[in-house]
Formats: sequence, C-alpha cells, structure tokens
Amino acid sequence: MKILKIVAIAMCACAMFTVTGCKKNTPEAVAIRVMEALRDGKATPEFLKENCTENAAMLFGLVAVKAGEEMAGAKFSVVETKIDGDKAKVTIKGTGGKSDDKNEDTIDVKKVDGKWKVDIDKEGMMKGSQPTIDIN
Repeated sequence: MKILKIVAIAMCACAMFTVTGCKKNTPEAVAIRVMEALRDGKATPEFLKENCTENAAMLFGLVAVKAGEEMAGAKFSVVETKIDGDKAKVTIKGTGGKSDDKNEDTIDVKKVDGKWKVDIDKEGMMKGSQPTIDIN
C-alpha cells in the first residue's frame, strides 16, 4: 500500500512539473511574466537576462522604473498569439493602471537556446516600428 501511495505521489509531482514547466516556456507566459515584473518593480537585471534577449534586457533595464510607474495596478491578459517557427508575436491587453483605458500591445518573443524570451529590436524601436509598452 505504501508503494502504491509513493508511486501515486511521484506521478502527481511529475505531472505538475510537466504542466508547470510547459506553461512557463510559452511565448504567452514569458510576455506576461515580463510585463508583470516591470509593473511590480521586480525586473532585476538577473530576471531580465533570464526572460529577455540581450537587447530587450538592456532596454527594459533603462525604462523599468518609469514602466512600473505607468503600469501600476494594471492587469494583463493575452489577446492573441502568432507563432512562426522560433519567433512569436503576443498581443497583450492591459487594463487598469493609471487610467481605465484598455490598451493592447504586441510583444515580440523569440526562442533562444530552446527558451522563449521577449525580444526588442533596437533599430525597430528607433524607427517607431515596434510597439510601445504604454498601458495608459
């Protein structure tokens, strides 16, 4: 009976790890995770390095405090995801924050070494072709 109980617990633990692991490594999950970290002031350099490409980590590091102020109280939800190979575009809706307006932004995500990471092209941002992360 003890062996059966141990096997059942082990199977549940494996199932939970698999489901949790899969959810954490999706374009949607990483996009929401980064937005929430920026909002909550938890976008540390280590966090950004883990969840963003080098360019995105650098740029978010520069604007993290201002972004957090702008997004304070906002809630995020995924509207749409388009995956094309190792690249994805995740459209996120932000509600709340400094205003009651509902805003949508498209976040680029790409797979780096098997892990999805938020990506920003510095040149694209300078040209205005990348979306802003303004929740107001």
